Amino acid sequence: MSAAGARSSTTRQVGRGSLASNAKNLEIFPWMHYGINVMEWALTWPEARAQLIDWQDEWALPMMAQLRVHAEQYRNDERLREVIQTVRSDAVARKLWDAPNLPSMTHPASHRPRRLYLPRRGGEEFSVRFLAFTPMELPSCRLMAVTPAQTA
Repeated sequence: MSAAGARSSTTRQVGRGSLASNAKNLEIFPWMHYGINVMEWALTWPEARAQLIDWQDEWALPMMAQLRVHAEQYRNDERLREVIQTVRSDAVARKLWDAPNLPSMTHPASHRPRRLYLPRRGGEEFSVRFLAFTPMELPSCRLMAVTPAQTA
């Protein structure tokens, strides 16, 4: 990261972890200003259901599958239990938690773009890719990079 890029990023304490983001990220995902967990936002907020195109099949079911796998792997993680409780307290998300058609993949497929609408962009549709990185020494942590999907 360049010195200019480092100056434009912000890091704040969110729960037991830190959330780092830059000004562009906060412009695109304004809900991150409030330190909301991505799973909580995407699975329970009405704005997410409107913003994330094909919300249930392309976003919610894969994310719920990830959450369910992590719930099994990290049963003693207090923050994860809090996120699950928040997600399950939403009636729509609770139905998906028990869905028989959850995908088996527990990470976003980087080769498969997802579509969304961005705030203050006039209803323009955007296509993005997610790149998931897990440090080998911290398997319960994940860094997600969101990049524009390139069209051929």
